Amino acid sequence: MKLLFLLIVFLFGMVDFVRAEDYCCGYYSPGNPFECTTHDDVGRPQDHGNCTWWAAFKRSDVSPPCIGDAEKWLTQAGDDLPKGSLPIPGSIAVFGWEPSGHVAYVESVNPDGSFNVTEMGHDTFNCMRENTYLAGSATGFILPTQITAYSVFPETAPPGKVLTLTFTIKNFSLNPIPGILLGARIRLSNSQEDWKDDSDNDRIVTIDPGELSYSRFFKISETIKPGLYDVGWVIVNTKNNGWLDKKESLAALTIFSILPSPPENLRIISGQ
Repeated sequence: MKLLFLLIVFLFGMVDFVRAEDYCCGYYSPGNPFECTTHDDVGRPQDHGNCTWWAAFKRSDVSPPCIGDAEKWLTQAGDDLPKGSLPIPGSIAVFGWEPSGHVAYVESVNPDGSFNVTEMGHDTFNCMRENTYLAGSATGFILPTQITAYSVFPETAPPGKVLTLTFTIKNFSLNPIPGILLGARIRLSNSQEDWKDDSDNDRIVTIDPGELSYSRFFKISETIKPGLYDVGWVIVNTKNNGWLDKKESLAALTIFSILPSPPENLRIISGQ
């Protein structure tokens, strides 16, 4: 009997595991909490993607708190995510259509207020498509938090040097956003090497409304090799480890080697 109970638990666990779909319509989103396949009103599977899967793929910071049907996302966002009534690029459009709503990712906004999106799982189209919605057609929008400017100082440094990376971040909402990690990394330019971070100097801040600047330190490893390096700026929501935004600057940092100083008693003799 105990063996049968363990088998049932295992099988239920496997069902949950299978439903955690990292792939959908050829796109890869590791850890995406939503199913790729949706179902029609009578429960039949529809293989044209899932709007919530696509939104979480484009904005990994939205889930959690948004974990239910699309129509509930504005409510579930609560105070954790900025919301608004007008679209901006990078926001999630939320529609209150029956029976369970719809969400789409806003790619751009047109002068007349209409907005262009990418989306999955709407009507009878297959997988991801581009679409345009009229102004006022959405119930509301889950707004992004974006890096609008970034810099590193100094731009030339030896191994072991501490750099200052500055982030200008725009919070479109009227509320502060706490628990935002300022991440930084460097990578040898034109190489297949992995990014190198400095987690010891990671800084967690509260992003106030508006467009403001924040900074953090980054210590170059003592053993790093000289050369040109790309620099990366990342902002992460620590509540769900979702990346809010990232920027990269190619060949923005020059790391040079320091020649050892000659011994004090060394004399250079010229001539014979």
